Amino acid sequence: CNREGTLHRGEFVVFRAETRPPPGILRFGLSATESMLGMRGGAIDLSDLAVTEEYFRRLYSVSKTDDHGVQTERAHLNFANTAERVRLIDNDYARPLVVPWGDSRARVRAFEANPGRDTQRALQPFIVQVAEKELLRLQSQGAIETLHDRVHVLTTRCSGLYNATFGLHGRVDE
Repeated sequence: CNREGTLHRGEFVVFRAETRPPPGILRFGLSATESMLGMRGGAIDLSDLAVTEEYFRRLYSVSKTDDHGVQTERAHLNFANTAERVRLIDNDYARPLVVPWGDSRARVRAFEANPGRDTQRALQPFIVQVAEKELLRLQSQGAIETLHDRVHVLTTRCSGLYNATFGLHGRVDE
């Protein structure tokens, strides 16, 4: 079910989370799905292109898809303004955090001993992106150690906040 079509074995699981998604596109998506399920007796054929088309028609009819006016600038051939307004991935809100997984601890020690480009690059497979607000909260609780003013690492004391299957979760005080 991956987009390259290379996964030949696997399981596709659809589940309902315990909490509602945050406001915005995710909540709109839930609403569109619930509406479609209600109209179809609780089942949707995800391989049916008509179902996919209906889902996205519903989703985009209630979603703002061009908050920054990119399409208007593009239509007027204002390419400099278009380039200025396009942000495929907005990284202003997320910060990298090294989590305890695999041999990340050994790589962190190598970076501490020799904080160079190669040792920092070796940490990349062990980085998750964390909202800046969440990073600040974790720092205030002593869950994050900052090495050489540029690498944030989940402390050993709080390594239980990371799960290899589910990612970063929970709170220090839990």
